[in-house]
Amino acid sequence: MKFRTRNGVFGVGVLWMVVLLLAGCAPSNVSRDVPAGPDRDYHGGADRDMVVKRPAKNREKPAVRKTPQRRPRPAVAPPAPAVRRPAAPLPALIPPKLPKMSAGRTNYGKASYYGKKFHGRRTASGEVYNQFELTAAHRTLPFGTVCRVTNLSNGKSVRVRINDRGPFVKGRIIDLSYRASQIVEGIRAGVFDVKIEILEYGKK
Repeated sequence: MKFRTRNGVFGVGVLWMVVLLLAGCAPSNVSRDVPAGPDRDYHGGADRDMVVKRPAKNREKPAVRKTPQRRPRPAVAPPAPAVRRPAAPLPALIPPKLPKMSAGRTNYGKASYYGKKFHGRRTASGEVYNQFELTAAHRTLPFGTVCRVTNLSNGKSVRVRINDRGPFVKGRIIDLSYRASQIVEGIRAGVFDVKIEILEYGKK
């Protein structure tokens, strides 16, 4: 086979040289059209179709989201127990001051006496009333005061000791025991005019 060019005819040998050069550039084996990625590899022979995954060297690790740390709440100390202060003591009840009555002071008024139904009962001073003792009741004179009671209608008198409170009837100033009223002869009248003389002032 002969070719013509401007410079003449090349020989068959030149043609063969071109063929050999083209043959050397062609690939000897035809592989399947499978794209090879950066993390894939192929093995020759019978296992050519097996794909082996390799970790990418430059693959970026997923960012780890940091959870904000909660600051621990400061411990709240329990409230201190309330200290109960002892209650202030109540002021002592001070009895009202009684007018100081000196020995020899004289009072006038009406007198009565205890009936038998009061015999054996406790008096304001804590003593038990005995109708046969020479005692009497007065609204203000301290317990233990000794006085002389005189019946103004007959002039008879008796000496008695105050151990109770009374009488609480308007117009009367003293209640005599049954026996004291007998001595001054006031039982029949029931209520009679008297004169009271303080002989000894009581301490209670």
